[in-house]
Amino acid sequence: MAVSHSWRWLAGALFTLAGMLAANSMLGPLVADVIDYRMSTTLVNQLIALDVVSLAVIAPLAVLAGVLVLRGHRAGPVLAIAPAAFTAYMIAQTIVGSDYLGVPGNNERWFPWHLGLFVLGVVTLVGAWRGVDGRELPAASRRRDRWTAVALFGLAVFVAVVQWVPALADMMRDRPTRADYLSNPAMTWTLALLDLGIATPAAVAAGIGLLRGTDWGRRVAYSVVGFFALVGPAVAAMAITMQVNDDPNAAVANVAVMSAAGLALALLGVAVYRPLLRRRAAAQPRSRAGVPGTFVPSHQRPGTLIGHRQRP
Repeated sequence: MAVSHSWRWLAGALFTLAGMLAANSMLGPLVADVIDYRMSTTLVNQLIALDVVSLAVIAPLAVLAGVLVLRGHRAGPVLAIAPAAFTAYMIAQTIVGSDYLGVPGNNERWFPWHLGLFVLGVVTLVGAWRGVDGRELPAASRRRDRWTAVALFGLAVFVAVVQWVPALADMMRDRPTRADYLSNPAMTWTLALLDLGIATPAAVAAGIGLLRGTDWGRRVAYSVVGFFALVGPAVAAMAITMQVNDDPNAAVANVAVMSAAGLALALLGVAVYRPLLRRRAAAQPRSRAGVPGTFVPSHQRPGTLIGHRQRP
């Protein structure tokens, strides 16, 4: 099966993303400590956990998505969204959340590198999203969609109400007391913006779309579930690393809660993605304009605004 140029580009972006993520993890506090982040001890411990997750999960997942894209499997672009979104989410925190004037370090010198990684994550995310065709996603029963929507609404409530309402109540006081906020206010506000401004609304929108039985709702649901299936275990790894390294802000209760939440999100991701990854789910090559065996992204298929003849 021939694969269109757009798909080869997406696969190349995913392989590059995996390589840069692995290199970034090796250059950070986990291994070489060449990148000395201007962050508190607590945040450095969290970065170590993030580097482990990036090496063990995120980079391999990006490679797997790239291979599936090249093979014309419909799971390729869907699977690509999660590591791309995760990368943009985490790198944004690294850039904006560092205490450049209050903590020694040198990560500002690595801004071009981190900017490139952020841009690559965003571009890969957009390319993967445009390549997903809701009509090709595996059929799901209305009951399954309803339960997935309920899980997404529950996730939104957990993030917005359980995690952030108590934190914001303290952060907006005249004299905040939370240790994580006092150690680095910029990082905390960056997280609040990303979680409450993007992740939570996306989860709600996905749930609504699923209940209405729309194609876009299923696309957003896959994206949101995949993203949180990576973020949940990463946050649990941060809590565990803080406990192992005797971080002053570590707490056994936090480890238990984050580990349970991370496991639940990972299991939700497996449940949602499993039908997509079955062998019989492999996408068949589409014929277009009389050219058989050409795999064409959804935004270049008949009936869209963008399209041109694909060469076999």
